[in-house]
Amino acid sequence: MPAESRLEDDEIRRNALIIFFGGISTVEALILNTVHALATHPETLQRVAADPALLPVAIEETIRWRSPVQAVTRYVTRDTELLGIALQKGCLVNCMIGSANRDEAVFRDPDRFDIDRKDLRHHVGFAVGPHHCLGSRLAKAEARIAIAALLRRYGSLRLDAAASTEPSGYEFHQPSRLSLQC
Repeated sequence: MPAESRLEDDEIRRNALIIFFGGISTVEALILNTVHALATHPETLQRVAADPALLPVAIEETIRWRSPVQAVTRYVTRDTELLGIALQKGCLVNCMIGSANRDEAVFRDPDRFDIDRKDLRHHVGFAVGPHHCLGSRLAKAEARIAIAALLRRYGSLRLDAAASTEPSGYEFHQPSRLSLQC
């Protein structure tokens, strides 16, 4: 790698911190959001419990439907125009992942949790292109292992709605309390 394209030490440290932090909070949110989604959709939960091969697609649909990260901030790297809006180099742009994952032009019936969705591969829950999350495969594997263990141990999960909260949060999105009856 040419010296001029090497990241500065401070950039490496900041990226490492993002990876370490993201590997904790976002995986936690992914697990909680998936369990919440399954517990609030008992027919889907039964299907996934009966056929663990469906768990990865349930996780993908959760990433689309209840993205653990709802928004990310990016700097504009060069003057450009997007959909008729001038963006100047150095400006901050908020990318609304949660909204993009509910785009009716991309997803049919986007507010419905549906593990049979044909357009699922178009979600941007882990960003796209050069900003695609380096830890996405690890996060999905950790969520799959944790939820599979939970389903093997308890099989049936029912949400205690009175003791639980809906996933919420502008940037990080998850239930603050999730109580299950097993």
